Amino acid sequence: MTVSTFTQPDQTDGGSTYKNAIDAATSVMSRQAAAFAGHQQTVADLTVRVDAGSILDIAAGTITEIAADDTAGLTAPVGDLRKDIVYIDEVTGAVGVATGAEAGSPVDPSIPAGKIPIVRINWTVAMAEITNDDLDDIRPALITGDSIQTIHNTHAKIGATAGWVIDAADDIGLLGTVPAGATANCTLVVPIAGLVVGDTITAFSVVGQIESAGETVLLDANLRKHTAAAGDVADASVDSIAQISVTADYEIDDEKTGLTEVIAANETFYVLLTADTGASASDIALQAVTVTVKKP
Repeated sequence: MTVSTFTQPDQTDGGSTYKNAIDAATSVMSRQAAAFAGHQQTVADLTVRVDAGSILDIAAGTITEIAADDTAGLTAPVGDLRKDIVYIDEVTGAVGVATGAEAGSPVDPSIPAGKIPIVRINWTVAMAEITNDDLDDIRPALITGDSIQTIHNTHAKIGATAGWVIDAADDIGLLGTVPAGATANCTLVVPIAGLVVGDTITAFSVVGQIESAGETVLLDANLRKHTAAAGDVADASVDSIAQISVTADYEIDDEKTGLTEVIAANETFYVLLTADTGASASDIALQAVTVTVKKP
């Protein structure tokens, strides 16, 4: 859609000047003001219409145009008042509804993670249709997508089983190495620095290279967390990258995505690496462990 130049309408201008200013002002404001507006259907029924809009995903650097859509058919409460929230998905724009509980003084239901609230439906018992009088506009600013930070961890310590080498004179700049002949599942602990309470870990990865002499080289990476408690510090697994098992030279750029681990005040995180290079001339050169976090 082409753009117009905003000119504040002034009725004293009269005639076509005034009318053109109204048209131009409406054109400028409509994309933002009308985006994802929720309202009754042309012929009111038990669905809500959500108008078209666009979503800016800051992390991906994309703008997605979303067509108008309707909720599924909804059901009125049978015993008391209720509040529902119509929302859209912050990535896909898909329309959904969070259903509240019936009560004499109903409250809003929780909005699912990753959703943007659009309108509140104020239900009465056995309501036969949803009209604009039953809806509250609760749209926030519709800029979506989260600030993404990638943390490269370049500090480590030897784990319970020896075999990794840290700060070797000929490997300056590498996080660690595993020489040939490390067949005892040697371990390396990589603490995750730079996390902030409220951050969400969404992915982690391992970066480096495997030099294989033809036999199987194994590398496991497990994201773990410590949680403080009066009795002791608990140690638990969050998630793991699928085991790397190769018999040829290999660039390590493996990643585990889809995580939703929110950082709490009493938690710290680390990645536990377990390696086996076999008995021949195979080795592992580890550059970094990378953690991707979504900022609140």
